[in-house]
Amino acid sequence: MTITPHYVVLNDLLPHAAANALAELAAREQRWKLHEAPFFSQYDLAWVCRTFDRTTGEPTREMTLLRDIGIRSIESRMNAVIGRHHTITGHKMVEGQWVGIHNDSPVRDRGRIENFRLVYYFDPAFHDEKGGRLLLFGSDNEADVIATVPPDFNSAILIELSDRSFHAVSPVRQGERYCMIVSYWGYPVPFFSQPAERDRAARCIRRVIEAGLEEIDYDGTTLAYHLYNTFRLLVTWNARMEVCLAGLMHSAFRGNPAHAQVGISRDEMRDLVGEWALAVIETLPLLSSSRQIPVASAIQQGALLVELAQTLELASNADHIAAAKDLLGQLALTAPAVCSAAGAELARREARVKARQQAPTVTS
Repeated sequence: MTITPHYVVLNDLLPHAAANALAELAAREQRWKLHEAPFFSQYDLAWVCRTFDRTTGEPTREMTLLRDIGIRSIESRMNAVIGRHHTITGHKMVEGQWVGIHNDSPVRDRGRIENFRLVYYFDPAFHDEKGGRLLLFGSDNEADVIATVPPDFNSAILIELSDRSFHAVSPVRQGERYCMIVSYWGYPVPFFSQPAERDRAARCIRRVIEAGLEEIDYDGTTLAYHLYNTFRLLVTWNARMEVCLAGLMHSAFRGNPAHAQVGISRDEMRDLVGEWALAVIETLPLLSSSRQIPVASAIQQGALLVELAQTLELASNADHIAAAKDLLGQLALTAPAVCSAAGAELARREARVKARQQAPTVTS
């Protein structure tokens, strides 16, 4: 049953023997830690964390099965590519505990990588009197409930986290409420009018993951996410497909000395993005440090657009904003439609930087 494009409920997810094994595992667990904040109270436990080429915790066979089913379900139902990083955690709630409305939005936090979540329920004795339903909202208004999801045995809900994914948990009235959370680092594939373009974008995203760029820490996120977010900005500006692909793949090129050990060869890059986009990628290092170069060709214009998008993706200080304004000025006469959308994004980023600068400093 699909509730909205961001929420999908799955029933009878695992073989019952596997579901019962997870229920028994949670019931035996002694390491639960109370976790409270003004808007929630629950017990937490981290079972598995796979990040930056390291794994802590040992997944059981049932956990691995659940993780892999979640990957297949998200990729097939939510038009996304799922990366290699994930966590598997547990939540335990007892009588009187609850979770208030929130959205865990990765859009509001560049360093937050989790953007897909599988919430799995395995209480074989659940009944409505226990409470603890998952509540889904259309906004941050508590009256705007769009669905309630009972934690039925061997069911799960897939959630794409975003600015719209508001949710809560109603108070537990009886007994204990357990769930297992598999958090994924995913890459939603933007909508394109041609299926071949969507498939090409997905292929490039998969190659970024295979090249190991998720394992490179990059200015508060991963190199893979920096490239993906650069690509996403170009897509929202309606840049031509080749420019979008150049934004996605430029630092994956083996010609980039900073990441040569995990890069992609020139021949393979040509196969992935095409000759024109490859030319854009190879033009990027030729942009002068002053960025005062004439836009003498569509390829140079594409390179400037990629540079603008990645500068805005990184934008965290006044220097980034000034560089973006300079690039936008150079493009204004040759790409007015794209620059209008890019200018709106620049204004949002500039306001965010100014807000951070004006925020009071907390000292201890």
